[in-house]
Amino acid sequence: MQYDEFHMDILPCVPKSNYIEPYLTDIRLTHKISASCYEDRYSNPYGYRKWFESRMADVLKEEKKAFAAENKLEIENVPTYRVKTPLQMAIQLLKRHRDIYFKNNDDNAPISIIITTLAARAYNGEKNVYEALCNILNHMHEYIERKDGVYWVKNPVMEEENFADKWELYPKRKDNFYKWLCKAKEDLISNPLAAVGIDLLGEIFKESLGEAPVSRAFHSYADDMLSARKKGTLYSVGLTSGLTTKVTSKATQVKEPTFFGK
Repeated sequence: MQYDEFHMDILPCVPKSNYIEPYLTDIRLTHKISASCYEDRYSNPYGYRKWFESRMADVLKEEKKAFAAENKLEIENVPTYRVKTPLQMAIQLLKRHRDIYFKNNDDNAPISIIITTLAARAYNGEKNVYEALCNILNHMHEYIERKDGVYWVKNPVMEEENFADKWELYPKRKDNFYKWLCKAKEDLISNPLAAVGIDLLGEIFKESLGEAPVSRAFHSYADDMLSARKKGTLYSVGLTSGLTTKVTSKATQVKEPTFFGK
């Protein structure tokens, strides 16, 4: 299903045997071999989601705590979908960069499950998106294995499932993954670090992430910073995190300027 700025893949499946969450959650699905030939494959989306959440458990708890405080809720009443962790936002940026980079060659682009799995494995509890991106892009390739000469990105909850099984049949997909990884490091880390001024930074991100979403993000950021400064809810979190409206243990309130040096 294709939408304006994203798409959704839908694949019918049935339980492998009995299906009882959270105990028996394996599923059986079809895998197309050719135009008229299919074979059974197995997976575990429920188990994968629980594994993914475990990779960001501590940060997720902190995000829920901040959301609860801001909205005057009990932390137990904050659903997971209402917050986003640095891992989730980093993966969104990586997949957006992938879509732009392969907009004319999407058949050979890295698939989302590979990016998501490798990013989650590489994630090490970073508290902001920039640090998460740096760590993920520098280490995600380390979780690609070789088994008897076959590239293998294992499903963390069903190790016999290889998310990179098509790389052997279509070697260009493997080559394109590594090309994209190098380009993502350049576009999301190296070039932004070399940018002087927020205007140039915006132009760099527009080229690699698309003009419309970047323009919206920069305008929203400017509005949020101005509003927060007026309300006294703007905070500084050091050189890497910059300015934020979130209250954390390391945040220092930015005082309203007086324009006369005091």
